[in-house]
Amino acid sequence: MILLYATTNPAKLDSMRRVLDSLSIELTGLCDLNLPLPDVAETGKNPLENAVLKAKIYYEAFHTPLFSCDSGLYAGYRAFFEAHCRDGMR
Repeated sequence: MILLYATTNPAKLDSMRRVLDSLSIELTGLCDLNLPLPDVAETGKNPLENAVLKAKIYYEAFHTPLFSCDSGLYAGYRAFFEAHCRDGMR
């Protein structure tokens, strides 16, 4: 199975390839497509919303199975704290 990881970051792609190494998945990144990439405005209120936006736009563009992850530092104590804690620690 070929799966597109919606990232242009080679370090993220390499890391995820190592995670999925034992599975029968060929992981490709956006740069591997050698196609123009649509612009994605990261207008979500949190990383999950931005990942969903990216996944929808890239799926519409490429019509291939994909997933998207997003992370980042958001202004405000709560967003930073939640991004770095386990659910049971909140």
